[in-house]
Amino acid sequence: MCASPLPPPSPAAPYPPRLLKVVSESLNKCIDDWEKASSAGSDAANDLVNAKVALQYARPEVYGKASEGGELQREEFEADLCARARKTVERVQTYLEQLFLAYENLRKVSAIVAKAADMTPRKTKDRPIKSTQISIDSIEEWLHEILSMFRKSLMLKNVTFDDIAVPKEGSRETYALYLSAWVMEPYIETDRISYIKGSMEAALKVDGEIKK
Repeated sequence: MCASPLPPPSPAAPYPPRLLKVVSESLNKCIDDWEKASSAGSDAANDLVNAKVALQYARPEVYGKASEGGELQREEFEADLCARARKTVERVQTYLEQLFLAYENLRKVSAIVAKAADMTPRKTKDRPIKSTQISIDSIEEWLHEILSMFRKSLMLKNVTFDDIAVPKEGSRETYALYLSAWVMEPYIETDRISYIKGSMEAALKVDGEIKK
């Protein structure tokens, strides 16, 4: 007896325009929040690296060669650098928390879209998606893409921060490598994000013009 043929896959459902507007606005806010926290965090990470390097010059064997000041002066210099480093660590932690919040907010938006996708009726052959429309499945996939970028970047930043913040010595080259990993954000594909944002905004514009 032959097995019954599998049913054809369900075609993609068109997006509800109201949902797309909410998703587009939420996505833009999450990305803006991420970029602001990332930029400020990069400045703080740079300050932390500078403080770590300066602390190496506060060691007795190094400080004595570079300055004629006494031990008391050296200790005061070292204590000031340690205080600056602690405050900078707190700044970096604050920006990491803001990055995580941007990620969490986008994850919530993605969950809403996934739920909407499950509840949206599938289109039939006599109701094809127009070339100017975006399927709700595409929106869901795009959000997953950006979430993956954020998640990987967060992991890298946390690992980098742990390496910079721990009380151990490192060379300038090592710290520069840590800092570049933080600043460059190799997992964030800005061109891809711009394409996704632009596609949503273009679809919304067309939808608005059609309704007029």
